[in-house]
Amino acid sequence: MPPSPARSLRSASGSDSDSDLALDGVFPREPSPPPPEPTFESYAHRGDRELSIRLVGAHPLWAHHLWNAARVFAEYLTSERERFVLEKRVLELGAGGALPGLVCALEGAEEVLITDYPDEPLLDNIRHNVSTNIPPAFQPLVAVSGLLWGQPPSTPSSFHTLLLSDLIFNHSQHSALLRTCAAALAPGGSVLVFYTHHRPHKAKEDMGFFELARETGWAVEKVLERRMEREMFVEDQGDVEVRRTVWGWRLWREEGEER
Repeated sequence: MPPSPARSLRSASGSDSDSDLALDGVFPREPSPPPPEPTFESYAHRGDRELSIRLVGAHPLWAHHLWNAARVFAEYLTSERERFVLEKRVLELGAGGALPGLVCALEGAEEVLITDYPDEPLLDNIRHNVSTNIPPAFQPLVAVSGLLWGQPPSTPSSFHTLLLSDLIFNHSQHSALLRTCAAALAPGGSVLVFYTHHRPHKAKEDMGFFELARETGWAVEKVLERRMEREMFVEDQGDVEVRRTVWGWRLWREEGEER
């Protein structure tokens, strides 16, 4: 009986593993391209302190952009520091470059926990931004950690202020975000949510976050609306004025809170 083709290949190469090596030689694998280099964006904190925000070169979770909402959020937190930041425990979700959380550390927060998806390159980039933008004396007040939405942060204390910057376009994650907020927020605390409708035709789905919040016991109010000079992505479709606008909202639990 003649040998099978597979047996002939193994016999000719000596073993199964040798066969694999031989095939790699016939069909060489293309080397993976190097990851894109990080980029840098600047932000003038209080007009005179230049923060350099390093962004990962590319990321499927859109962490390679410094969003308009983050810039407006940082300004709002500076202007409202006594209400939301000063001597407060602050948690940022889905931080990306972490500009709002960094500003809270500079504005006198008691402690700041900056979180994002537990991906080491992403978290290492946030740690870099902490080390290069926060004075050494204040760096021990800032922690960086991975956190999956829907889960509580692994800390013994709750937080007075939660920061969500341009996250609500993740429509499938609205419920998970609200579960984390409910688990992490201290009594009397506030959740601040800043965003842009990057896809105006999906604005209703974006706003579903606030509808779900109301349905699950949160009070909500709009605190800011600001038109930027330009939109994030000029090639996108839809009303350009909507895509240039940043909105800010506050969520809170009404029990025991004075507005």
